[in-house]
Amino acid sequence: DKEVNYYLEQKYAPYAKAIFGNTPEMMEFYSQKLGIDYPWDKYAQVVVREFVSGAMENTGCTIFFDSMNEDDRQLLDEDHEDIIAHELFHHWFGDYVTCETYGQIALNESFATYSECLWIEHKYGKDAADHHLKADLAAYLGESGYKRVPIVRYQYRNDDDMFDAHSYQKGGCVLHTLRNYVGDSAFFLTLHNYLVKHAYGNTEMNDLRMEFERTTGEDLNWFFNQWFFTAGHPDIEYDYQAFDGKIKLSVSQTQKDAPPFRLFFKVQAIDATGASTFYPIELNARDTVYELSFTGKASTLILDSEGILLGTMTRKGNVSAKEIALQYKNAKNYRPRYEAITAAMSLFPSDEALDIFVIALKDPFWDIRNIAMQNLNEYTGIRKKQFLKEAITLCKDPKAAVRVSAISAFHTEEALTYVKNKGMGSILDSLILVGLEDRSYIVSQTALDIANSWNDSLARKYATRFMQSQNAGDRLSALNVFEKHFDFEAIDNVMAIVANEPSNSDRAFLTRFYMGTYFIKLKGEGLARALTHLMNMGEKDAMPEVRLGVAEILKDYKTREDVKIFIEKQANNETNEIVKQKYQALMKK
Repeated sequence: DKEVNYYLEQKYAPYAKAIFGNTPEMMEFYSQKLGIDYPWDKYAQVVVREFVSGAMENTGCTIFFDSMNEDDRQLLDEDHEDIIAHELFHHWFGDYVTCETYGQIALNESFATYSECLWIEHKYGKDAADHHLKADLAAYLGESGYKRVPIVRYQYRNDDDMFDAHSYQKGGCVLHTLRNYVGDSAFFLTLHNYLVKHAYGNTEMNDLRMEFERTTGEDLNWFFNQWFFTAGHPDIEYDYQAFDGKIKLSVSQTQKDAPPFRLFFKVQAIDATGASTFYPIELNARDTVYELSFTGKASTLILDSEGILLGTMTRKGNVSAKEIALQYKNAKNYRPRYEAITAAMSLFPSDEALDIFVIALKDPFWDIRNIAMQNLNEYTGIRKKQFLKEAITLCKDPKAAVRVSAISAFHTEEALTYVKNKGMGSILDSLILVGLEDRSYIVSQTALDIANSWNDSLARKYATRFMQSQNAGDRLSALNVFEKHFDFEAIDNVMAIVANEPSNSDRAFLTRFYMGTYFIKLKGEGLARALTHLMNMGEKDAMPEVRLGVAEILKDYKTREDVKIFIEKQANNETNEIVKQKYQALMKK
């Protein structure tokens, strides 16, 4: 019984529910999880122009940047549902209860970041949530290469310094670690109690810690100290030896900028038949050796079978294709399967690695299928026909990114030659036609790029349609087609696409860096026609950067009388001083 509204410009109003339509379900989900109904009388979401960041959780009225302006086709390629979830969750963690200083911003941002995973897990499954969590971990690890600070800190250059991958992504990963340590029941009960106790108030991280301690009856200073108040993360190296009835597992923490972390995870040992045994492990020293009893002899071992480790993990020595295959086939969670697929890349193009990729093409989660297809696209050996057939099947995949990778199998000159020599041309024609009509922009654009190398008449036919599209990627794909040809129609189309580009910055870029390279290829009457287009654009365009781009191109043609006259005229009439000086410099050279 709460009012929920979405405000967008008229052009995008028809897609409002496609963009924001899961909001009521999110509100209900978070309300149930936290045991506290959405605390405000209404919720509005507004898309604005030229916003300073992604979004802002103003109480009861979140505003979003204009990348949220998408049609139903763009939403197939990329939605921003994680941002929608993030800002909504702030209405509990950030608005209902607020951190007392920017140094404690993790109480707002770590929770909102982790809420994205909670929603994705609820709506799309655990693999999807783990995939999102892996991206968060990668964002933090990337930042840790040049910045390592505690999540909660009391010294920082300015407020903006706190809005980093430590406060957001690392903090979200820490909350996932905490949830796995205390269990779901204690985790969500604590969040409820914390919100109730501090409703409409300000808190610091120790308020959260004490609430977890009340729920669990455990002293959690060690957890909060090592994760929230200490910089860095664990770097794990491990190896194992398998004997009949026993496994000897050696694990080291090699990080030099932080003390040993206390870690909890599950080890999965797998025998040659795929039978698995799981072992809960606590690691709290630099170097630890575990002896694990095992029925029979283990053939491989997954150190972190649930994929929850916040840090890096490296297996010492070489890993065999048999071990990688066993890990992929028997891992239950996304991250160990992903790690197996990436390990198989090091064995490419061996048959063992290729076999793993082929099996992974049928993985239940799209990202694994996508990675496998991308790797098979690189193969050029005698099994190419088999993999092209697999690609044909995946061209019907429900996920647009996988369809892109599948049709991209035909993108290289080597693949197209193979198709031609094996008499598969009609099959490729059909695939391209289906791809060109795909609702996903990135799929249809990829299909047009392939058509441009395979079937000129088909490419030009669809490029004519694409040049009228509202999608910038479509127009750029059309440019690539017309740039290949030198007839008058192609020249006219290139100039029309650039001159009519609605984005000022994109039009300036295309003028300076695209048209300049295109003109070099033109001669005779074609060049004269293109120069006429360009001078007309330089005279009429209201954007100074576009006129500067025109000047950059014209400097190479000022020996022509018509260009010389144009430059002189523009120099006299130009009102922008920088552009005027540019034209005057061209006249003097």
